[in-house]
Amino acid sequence: MARETVAQRNARYAQERETYLANQVAEYPQRLMLALARATKAYFELTVSDNKFQLRNNNDRYDYVSLAYAHSTDSQEQLESLEYDLDSYEQRLAEAQRLREVKAEALRKVNELLTAEERELLNL
Repeated sequence: MARETVAQRNARYAQERETYLANQVAEYPQRLMLALARATKAYFELTVSDNKFQLRNNNDRYDYVSLAYAHSTDSQEQLESLEYDLDSYEQRLAEAQRLREVKAEALRKVNELLTAEERELLNL
């Protein structure tokens, strides 16, 4: 097998980059709508102004994201940032739910295994 020349490698990299960018542009509207739906469930406030979707985090009044429906480098970066924030938020919610379930199960076991007097002595 012949080795790839620098020119061939650069051409291959350029082709891969073009394919990657074309895929980003094609997937952007669908990813945007999915992210907007997830954000509204995560208590972001959604408004539309200047042909852009404005998402404001209700937990931080200075934190907002502005996304255009048409693909641009800035909108792509904002979308990726929003998706990361939503993933983090959903992971925190899932962990909090898991901890509530563990605590409820532990309390159920305590109530099942210990008498009232034992629970009282242990301050449970």
